[in-house]
Amino acid sequence: MAEEFITKVLPPRAQPGLIERIRLHELATEFNYKKAVFFIAPAGYGKTVSMSQLAAKIGKPIVWYHLEPEDDDPIVFFQYLKTALQQKIPALEAEAFSFKEVREQKAKIRFLTAMLINNLALKAPGGLTMAFDDFHAISNPVIINFVQELLQYLPPNLHLLIASRAPLPFTSAKLLASKEAVLFDADDLRFDRQETEAYLRQFGKSTNGPGQIEHLYKITEGWPVALRLAIETQSPVRSGHTEKMVLFDYLATEVLAQLPDEIRDFLLVTSVLEVLTPELCAKLTGRTDPQLILSELIKKQLFITQLSATQNIYRYHQLFREFLQLQLGDACSRLTYEAGLILRAQGEWEQALRYFISAGAVNETAEMVVKVGRNALNNGRWQTVLNWLQTIPLPLREKVPWLLLYMAEIEVFRGCVEEAQKWARKAASLFTADADHNGLTETKILQARVFRCRGMFYQSLELLKEVEALLPPHEPGQRLDLLMEKAVSLYLIGRFSEAENLLMSALDKVNRQNNPYLLPYILEGLGNIYYLQGNYTKAIYFFKKGMESAPEGFLPGYHTQDHLSLIYADWGELQQALELAQRNLARKKELGMVETLPSAYTHLATIQSDLGQFAEAEKNYQTAISLLKEFNGEFTYLALSYAFYGRCLWLQGKMVEAKANIEQALAIVEIKDSLCYSSCQTVGGLILYQAGETKKGKQVLLEAFRSLEKQGFTKALAYACQSLAALYFAEGNEHKFLYYAKKALTLSAQINYLQNFLTFYEVFTPILQAGIEHNIELSFVQRIIIRLGARAHSILTPLLSHTNPEVRKRICAPLAELRDKKGEEGLLLLSQDRDREVQKIAALFLRKAPPPSDRYYAVRRDSPLQLKTLGSLQIFLKGTEVPDPQWRTRKAKHLLAYLAHYGEAVSKEKIINDLWPDTHGKKHDALFHTTLYRLRQVLNFPQSVLYKGGLYQLEPGSYQSDQREFEKLIQTASHPGLPPEEAVPLLEQATALYRGDYLADLDYNWLLPFQERLRHLYTAAQIKLGRYYLEKNNYPQAIFHLRPLLDISDFSEEIHALLMTAYAGLGDLKAVRKQFQTMTTMFREELGLSPSPEIIDLYYQLVSKTK
Repeated sequence: MAEEFITKVLPPRAQPGLIERIRLHELATEFNYKKAVFFIAPAGYGKTVSMSQLAAKIGKPIVWYHLEPEDDDPIVFFQYLKTALQQKIPALEAEAFSFKEVREQKAKIRFLTAMLINNLALKAPGGLTMAFDDFHAISNPVIINFVQELLQYLPPNLHLLIASRAPLPFTSAKLLASKEAVLFDADDLRFDRQETEAYLRQFGKSTNGPGQIEHLYKITEGWPVALRLAIETQSPVRSGHTEKMVLFDYLATEVLAQLPDEIRDFLLVTSVLEVLTPELCAKLTGRTDPQLILSELIKKQLFITQLSATQNIYRYHQLFREFLQLQLGDACSRLTYEAGLILRAQGEWEQALRYFISAGAVNETAEMVVKVGRNALNNGRWQTVLNWLQTIPLPLREKVPWLLLYMAEIEVFRGCVEEAQKWARKAASLFTADADHNGLTETKILQARVFRCRGMFYQSLELLKEVEALLPPHEPGQRLDLLMEKAVSLYLIGRFSEAENLLMSALDKVNRQNNPYLLPYILEGLGNIYYLQGNYTKAIYFFKKGMESAPEGFLPGYHTQDHLSLIYADWGELQQALELAQRNLARKKELGMVETLPSAYTHLATIQSDLGQFAEAEKNYQTAISLLKEFNGEFTYLALSYAFYGRCLWLQGKMVEAKANIEQALAIVEIKDSLCYSSCQTVGGLILYQAGETKKGKQVLLEAFRSLEKQGFTKALAYACQSLAALYFAEGNEHKFLYYAKKALTLSAQINYLQNFLTFYEVFTPILQAGIEHNIELSFVQRIIIRLGARAHSILTPLLSHTNPEVRKRICAPLAELRDKKGEEGLLLLSQDRDREVQKIAALFLRKAPPPSDRYYAVRRDSPLQLKTLGSLQIFLKGTEVPDPQWRTRKAKHLLAYLAHYGEAVSKEKIINDLWPDTHGKKHDALFHTTLYRLRQVLNFPQSVLYKGGLYQLEPGSYQSDQREFEKLIQTASHPGLPPEEAVPLLEQATALYRGDYLADLDYNWLLPFQERLRHLYTAAQIKLGRYYLEKNNYPQAIFHLRPLLDISDFSEEIHALLMTAYAGLGDLKAVRKQFQTMTTMFREELGLSPSPEIIDLYYQLVSKTK
């Protein structure tokens, strides 16, 4: 590897006798203002020499990369480019150059370009010259696109030099026409007469005057290599021809024939070597003095280059090597084969492989591919392995089971599942015949993976059982690939505990083995399990840990972005969910992930349906279904796409079409008894019921309910209970309605599943009314009511005359929170209620709330108890902060925050479950009462914590919270009729209250969705303020409001774009560049994405304008 590295990234050493190409330098005048210079000509035209001279003339640090055919693999290319850059810029942020799969490479081209340019702008302010030599060796579109992107956005202090024997594989017409680049072709690179004469004089060669120079110029036609070859014979210049074969004849007679036999033989034999070392030459030639001969060749400048000043590594001039190999004739293949044998014996298998390929030794090539293929595939170099395999005749490949297995694995990478199945079957047959248990194990695990990709989870598990039976008793637990594959299929059929145990076991082994390759997969798998179980907080934790452990900063399964968007959608944060889903889809498109695009389209469409963007949603559902059919994709996603497409149509009242899609989803029997099928039943049951299939709809929902209770898919189970409650309400079965309504609210509150109630509020209104009437998850119901806004009056108005005064009391808070005329009228009515308690509470809320006509929210500060919750928790009694020692224990302080957070009566059981989740038995009862006693002691005023009917709450009106003040200010400022000049002061007040995350120093799972929501409100308010001040050209104030958002919303392109615009408005080019670098870094770490084309274009527009 060291030899290859030095060969590729060291610029050529200056050799004596070279002339300065002054004419070319003059053609490249004002180069400092050009982006690139291209040297395009056949071999021997001095492209490398001219390019190195020009690079030196520019006077900036040079990054040189000599390209060879092996560099046409993006994995190899970017690895060497990273190392070459780090030689000149050690501080370069180069982790993004690491790739594993081609889908990663495609996704990161724009990001990589942006990151590189931004890094160079900041860390190489003096500029840099990058030189790609022998670019004709590159044909891979990933590498070509990278260079093209680099050229497009190249800043003035960075210059690109490219030498190639063939035309460039991308268009450069625009750059050349705008004079941002210059091209030197063969005519430009030929020596003219003056240069020919100067060249001869440099070598001290005698001529017969101008006539001889003219004759030499004519016969060489200015071809530098022909002239050099003639001069280096160390004899008088003679006539010759420019055709390659004639030139080779010239070399044979004038160079090779004049050398001593031992030197000639050495040159011929060692010409098969790509890189020469004394040790390798000794083994190939059988000589003991290769170092002396190599030193003598260097001394005579006989077409050999020493590649390192400190190591004995050499390479022949390519044309000279080609000439020598031609002289070898049939012996060339034999010697190449022998070189491969030597390297194989030394254990340098990949280098040996290249020689065997060159020698046409297909059997040895197959042997080496078997040895090195697994490691290459594990490192994402499947393209390289594919190239190796293609040099082996298909009949031979079909006889070697490991080659068939590699072919199958490559087809999985390419998304060709059926082809993968075909090769895997053949591999399994051969491994069985050979009694190769290890090979058969790997093949069956791959086949299980193929089954899983098709949604055939039970077949996958059955096959994995066969694998376990093949292994010795102790081995199944040691096979991480087996454990992980089994775990994924298990959690997709709802066997979460088994899957979790397997993945935890695998995680322990990976940590002990320090295996970074598998770690992200395991962490993502655990995140998926907790997502399905409804433990969203834990899911996000494992997703983020997985991203941190992944080399590229994103998880390898590519479903994390799907699940993250769905979590935010469930919480009712649809804009944030939409942004994540759109990024996820864009990323998969860039990656060329045809097999996983349908899931991204379906998730995006589902969020769009909830937002009411039905036309876009229908289009995306149709795209998902079309892709799945075209590529014979996973049955799982086909069924889900049909089901949720039906849901979208149902929302629009298109019952016939909705029913047809649900029936198509349920007709895919291959996925029965899986989470997917139960989910389709959940979505489709109520649709079938309302479409007239009442018996079938009810049966489908009840089947889904029973399956999901066993499987534990919390979200789907909550949805099923919502639908069953609505169904039984329609039938007038109150007992069953209440049973499922309670389950629906309990499960939904557990995961904060707000959105389904918001989307189908008309269908699920009875459930919300039941929640208020029967005091079921009241705080959760109230949150939904507040989010519904004016629509919630259809739920609250009938309850104003409810016979139970407790119900009338419960609706006071949401009526006040709605802050509209109807809410005020409801409170006025309740303030005259026949029940005194209802009167008292309604009157209290009327006093606290300003009249709807008031546009400004007046903050009241007459309560004895003040809570600062936006940031770390601070408690004030009568204006003085209560110090921590006075609380005796933190739980007493936390209990106060908890009761203030809910603002209503809460059961002891719920409090204990939320504040002491890991405590069980009688102990938690004692802890609760002790903590409550200490809280009452600190507050020290009568009736501070009320108790009635087994429920606890803070006395209404006895406390104030900055969180409630913040939300009311935001709500008032968001009134549609409020002019910006009046809204801005309210937003200023609100954002000033936000010191940090809600209850930032409390660590409880139930807090996460509330923290997310308040963070989102704060972010939206700051963006509104930032835009307002940008429009007013008040750039410092815009920056003041936007900059804090980087700590909490670093993946928002909008924030970065606004900040860059503000910095550009101040004329601060350095800050614009720094902000762009911050953005690209954050995108890599959080999402594994490159910035959008729009923001990259904005960056370059701002930079050019600011200059």
